[in-house]
Amino acid sequence: LVLHASTIQNAASDCIDSDFSFGIIERNHIRQCGGDAIDMNHSFFNINFNILNENNDKGLSCGEKSVCKAQSNLFNANATAIAAKDSAYLISTRNRYVDNEIGIASFVKKPWYTSPHIRDTNSVYRGNGVKRASLGFFQY
Repeated sequence: LVLHASTIQNAASDCIDSDFSFGIIERNHIRQCGGDAIDMNHSFFNINFNILNENNDKGLSCGEKSVCKAQSNLFNANATAIAAKDSAYLISTRNRYVDNEIGIASFVKKPWYTSPHIRDTNSVYRGNGVKRASLGFFQY
């Protein structure tokens, strides 16, 4: 999947939901989704130079053994900017986290998975309720 220079907004649930896939999501504006802006499981994605704002749940949900490389994105006014869960691997570089309830959340949702791995470098946090939250075993 390659999604480039698009605007996606006002979906009733997740705007992008991609399982068992790989690709590039770059230079998009994804906003006001009823669920997550981007939701992936068992996937590998580069997510670069996007604006993800005002989403009811997560800007990026990186779950179930996914590898998510997020670079130079703006996460603004989401419930949670990024959630890494269920054995996922998140590499966050030079992202901006502004006015989210939670910047990066990590948890295990399904008991057969382990905790996610998170590496966050050179990112900027401003006005978030919580910068990082490790929620342990968490059921929605």
